[in-house]
Amino acid sequence: MNTLKSHLPLPLIDISLVTYNSAEWIDNFFRSLLEQSYPTKLINVLLTDNRSTDNTVNLCSLVSKKYSDYFHSFQIFERPNLGFGCGHNFNLLKSDSQYFLVSNVDLEFERDAILEAVTTASTDDKDVASWEFRQKPFEHPKYYNPVTLETYWSSNACILFRRYALEKVRGYEEKIFLYGEDVELSYRLRDNGFRIKYCPSSVCWHYTYEYPNQVKRLQFLGSTVANSYIRLRYGSWKEIAAIPLMYLRYFSDIYLLKLLIYFLAGCLYFLYKEKIVFNNMFFLLSIILIVVSFHHNYYNLVAPFALPYILFWLAFKLPFISFDKYGDFSYGLYIYAFPVQQMLAFLGLHKRGFIVYFLVCILVAIILSILSYKFIEKPALKLKKVRLRFM
Repeated sequence: MNTLKSHLPLPLIDISLVTYNSAEWIDNFFRSLLEQSYPTKLINVLLTDNRSTDNTVNLCSLVSKKYSDYFHSFQIFERPNLGFGCGHNFNLLKSDSQYFLVSNVDLEFERDAILEAVTTASTDDKDVASWEFRQKPFEHPKYYNPVTLETYWSSNACILFRRYALEKVRGYEEKIFLYGEDVELSYRLRDNGFRIKYCPSSVCWHYTYEYPNQVKRLQFLGSTVANSYIRLRYGSWKEIAAIPLMYLRYFSDIYLLKLLIYFLAGCLYFLYKEKIVFNNMFFLLSIILIVVSFHHNYYNLVAPFALPYILFWLAFKLPFISFDKYGDFSYGLYIYAFPVQQMLAFLGLHKRGFIVYFLVCILVAIILSILSYKFIEKPALKLKKVRLRFM
């Protein structure tokens, strides 16, 4: 631990911590904090616990009693669990230092991490609001300018803020309970004229993931909710329209869910078949929706409702009076379509593009359905009046 004064004019800083059932991380986190090259006497620790049910508060209290003399101050607050951002906002109100360091406790600092961040911040432009620490063993996946180190958004697992910037935008959005509040805050800071940066020389070891790009179910759901909020607040109409599609990914079998939507759409058409109006305007509108959605990745949202309407319109409006003149091939088309699609996909035809794949599938399925009718179904139909002796 470093209790010596630095030769640099280092400022007093606040470190904001929010815990919830975090007992397993407390010892290693504070050990790494006490070993910082940044003078710990220049650090105010503000810890808000969100009603942990394990012994997190007891462990933090033991750390406070044992090491309180090594810090400028050490405060612990116990509050209802109102979320990650709300806890840090509370700590912000209880502090007044120039720099406000937000950190998770499931991480450990490298020795010079805080010193590097504060030194960088002290010499940076006044319109820079924050400096995100680099995370190991898995660096947070996002773009940043390798020259200016500016980025579009910052992970707030460990990040140093300029207090007046954070206060100007009124801290975190408290409507977001967990996950995504850092992205929303980044957008709001940039919307208010601030820049945000990445600080790769400030390193912390974050142990929240077991392997690169790991997706946690709760994290995914929380991030999706926050993403929806951000799209509604900052997004274009296209980004807002895509919100329902994000929730489809929450289900473990997305393909099964897509099929379920088609099935439910078919049920709706059946239930309200007497009320469906077939006119040219709706037909053209359905085609336009299908074409536009196909080019803007909304196809799976539009197709279950627009595509059946197109098919029904064709069936009822086109002159198909003699459609079955040479035989009813519909059942064979129904039977053979799926295995034909799977066989041609297995042979790699889908790689030649959707149109080619679709047309060849239709052609092969029609040929098989004609052959099936001529050599299987039609001969079988002639036997329907034949009575077997044992019946």
